[in-house]
Amino acid sequence: MEHILTSFTLTTQQFFAVQAGNSVLRTQMVELSNRLQSLDDILYCLKAKYCISSGPTDNFINPWNLMRMNQPIMASAENMFQY
Repeated sequence: MEHILTSFTLTTQQFFAVQAGNSVLRTQMVELSNRLQSLDDILYCLKAKYCISSGPTDNFINPWNLMRMNQPIMASAENMFQY
């Protein structure tokens, strides 16, 4: 009888160890699925911006294409540390 109880205890411990491992794997699967979805969203946006362009661009429709809007913003060194 004691042998059966010991075997049952060991089996129960192994079961809980496997359950804990499965829980970790499920959590990692969710995290990786979220990362994959984010990367898919980024790729979709990049394809939409650069690959799927239909017709000529019009600066009145898309004002962000104006040359003055594409200039870099420069900060002067004298105002950087005023705080």
